[in-house]
Amino acid sequence: MASDEEALLVKRARENEIIDLDTRVLAVGLGGKVENGRPTGELAIWVIVYGDPQPGLRPIRSVIRSEYDGVKTHIVEVTKRQTEPQSKLVTSGSRIRAYPSVIIPGIDKYIGTLGIAARTEGVPPDKRPNVFLSCHHVMGETKGDRVVQLSCSNCCEPDVAKVLRGDPKVDAAIATINDDWEVQEGKIDNVVLAGTVHLNPGPQWSTLPPDVQMALKHVNYEVYKYGAETGWTKGLVGCVEVYGRQGQYFGTTVAPHILISSTGKDAEAFSAGGDSGSMVIDGKRRVVALLTGGATTLDEIGLTWAVPIKYVEERLKIRIAATPPPSIWGATVTSPLGQTHRALAGTASGRGLLDLYGRHESEVRKLLRESRRFVVAWHHGQGPELVRALAAVAERQAEVLPTEVAGRSWADHVSAVVQALRALGSPALVRDVDRMAPFLVSLGGRTYGQLMDLIEGLDVDSTAGIRPGGAPG
Repeated sequence: MASDEEALLVKRARENEIIDLDTRVLAVGLGGKVENGRPTGELAIWVIVYGDPQPGLRPIRSVIRSEYDGVKTHIVEVTKRQTEPQSKLVTSGSRIRAYPSVIIPGIDKYIGTLGIAARTEGVPPDKRPNVFLSCHHVMGETKGDRVVQLSCSNCCEPDVAKVLRGDPKVDAAIATINDDWEVQEGKIDNVVLAGTVHLNPGPQWSTLPPDVQMALKHVNYEVYKYGAETGWTKGLVGCVEVYGRQGQYFGTTVAPHILISSTGKDAEAFSAGGDSGSMVIDGKRRVVALLTGGATTLDEIGLTWAVPIKYVEERLKIRIAATPPPSIWGATVTSPLGQTHRALAGTASGRGLLDLYGRHESEVRKLLRESRRFVVAWHHGQGPELVRALAAVAERQAEVLPTEVAGRSWADHVSAVVQALRALGSPALVRDVDRMAPFLVSLGGRTYGQLMDLIEGLDVDSTAGIRPGGAPG
C-alpha cells in the first residue's frame, strides 16, 4: 500500500492522464477510500464522472483503472445536468420555453426539450439546418411565438427561434432558428447520430429492420434519450404500433406510438416532466422517435410514449439533421456520406471511429482556423486531397484510394499531418493520433471493401495501439 505522500505524488502525476481518458471524466481529487460504504483508512484517487448511459460508449467504470501505481481509485458517478447555454449555440437536449406573441395569463406553453435541428422542404443538405423540432404541447403552432433557451437555473432566456408551425396529431412542432445562432448538427450531447429508423411495422412485420424485429421479440431493444430534465437515460421498447385513447396521456395525437419502459422497478425512469421533445435513439445511434409523454405503472415502473420519427418528418415536411455535414476539414464533399456513416455505426469498431471523429472534430477545426503552423502542414501534407479521396471512395464505393498524391506517397502525406497534430494537439488528441497513425498510413491503394474489412478488424479501444491488416490487394 502506498504511503500518503506517495499517493499524493501519484495523483498529481496521473490526474491529466485520467481526465483525458474520456470526456465523461469531470474531475480528479485525492481523498479517503470507501468500500462497501465503509472508509478503509487509506488515500485513494477520487474520479468524478458522468454516469449517464450513452449509446455506443463503454460503461464509464470500465474506462477507469482500479488503481494507478499502487494507489486505488474511488469512482463517484454523477448525473449530467444542463449547463448554461453556450454562446450563440442552439444545442439538442437543452431546456426551452415558448411564449405566445400576446401574453395571456395561464396559457403560456410548458417547459420542454429542444429535440434536434432539421431542414424544411427546399433547404439542401449542404445548407445550415433552419428549424428545430420539439413537441406541439411545448411550442404550440402559432407562427411567430418566441422560443427561448433556458439555463439550468432558468436565469437566462435568450431568444433562439420563432415558432413556424405545429401539428397536434403527432404532438410535434418546429421553430425557425434565428440567424444569429449557430446550430449543433448531427449530434446530441456530442453523440454522433447515424440516420433514422422507422419504428413501425407498416403493412407487414417484416418491413421492420431485421435487427429491430429480433430485439423487439426478445424485449431487448435498447433506446436512449437526452432530455433537459433527466439527461441521458436508457430504456427498453416494450411494444410498437400503440394506438391510444385521446385524453390525458395521448392528448390529441392520432399517430401510432412506441412504448418505452425503464429497465426495472428500481431503475431510473426513462423520462420525466420537461423531457418532452427529446429525441429517442437506439444503440446504433439511429433516431427512432420524438418523446411526447409518460406514465407510471402500479408497481412503479416508468413508461414513456413516443411518436416514430418518420411520422413527424412526414407531417411537418422536414428532414432531421442526423448525419454530419458534407464538408470535412476543408474538403468539399459532393453528397452526404449517409450510407457509409450508417455502415460504420453498425459495428463496434465503426462506432469507435465515429466516436474519435466526434471527440476531436472541433479541435481540428479550431487548429485550421487559428494555427498558421498547422494550416501550412495540413496543406503541405495534402490534407484536403486525402479527405477528398476518402470521401470519393465512401460515396461511390467503386474507386481505389491513391497510393501517391502530388508525387509523394499516401503514407508520407499522412505522416506529415500526423507529425503536425502531435506537435500542436491536446494530450487527448495526440494519444488518439498515435493510436490511429499505423491504420491511417496503411490506407493508400485500398478499395472501399478493403477499407470496411480493415475497419471491422480494428480494436479501437486498444491502448496498445491499432494494428491494420495486410497490404492492399
